Amino acid sequence: MHLRRRALAWWVLASPVVGCDKPPVPSDPVVPVDEPPPPPPPECRAAPPGELLAEWIGPERCPISVTLAGGILRLEDRSMTRPLVATGPEPTCVSATCRYEGVTTELGPMLVVTEPGAQSEIPTAAMLGVVAGDTLVFVDLWAGAGAPVVEDDTALGPSHGLTAMRCGDELGLFARARVPSLGHLQVPPELAVREGRMALRRGATVRPADAKGCSAIELPLP
Repeated sequence: MHLRRRALAWWVLASPVVGCDKPPVPSDPVVPVDEPPPPPPPECRAAPPGELLAEWIGPERCPISVTLAGGILRLEDRSMTRPLVATGPEPTCVSATCRYEGVTTELGPMLVVTEPGAQSEIPTAAMLGVVAGDTLVFVDLWAGAGAPVVEDDTALGPSHGLTAMRCGDELGLFARARVPSLGHLQVPPELAVREGRMALRRGATVRPADAKGCSAIELPLP
């Protein structure tokens, strides 16, 4: 009898203690953070009459449009708080209709105008439209750059061309190689003499100057 009690006591002491699982502690509910509502759409002016050639959203969230009427181009920022209207004659494209692409830069709105080529995706001409006062002025970026180069039976345009740079509040126009494999070639003299800076607030005259202190402007140039 004593042996049976001792064995039972030993079994009780040796048995593992089985505890009950604690109920999970409820966590605080996640309260969604309300995002601020989007700003209301701005009040914008209506598009001017004429053929719409290009349109993009400006700094005030209103369209900047370029329209053609009677041979005159009109670039207009249609915001109520940022009035800007510039006009000028349309650029000349010889063999195909000009294509227009607008961008906003630190020097104001600009237009990249290209003439499509018949034999490749590379255009045959490239121009840059800038606002100088209330005038829309176009600069031929490939004039004086020489004949187009050909690689693998594909016309690639001239080896060099003028590229746009920001020089303080002035527009810099400086020759750069367009085709990487031909960057070792000398800049054509007829193109080099066209390099310089344009004071947009004081007209559209390009004066000779260097590119010191200038930075490149991101443009969709071919």
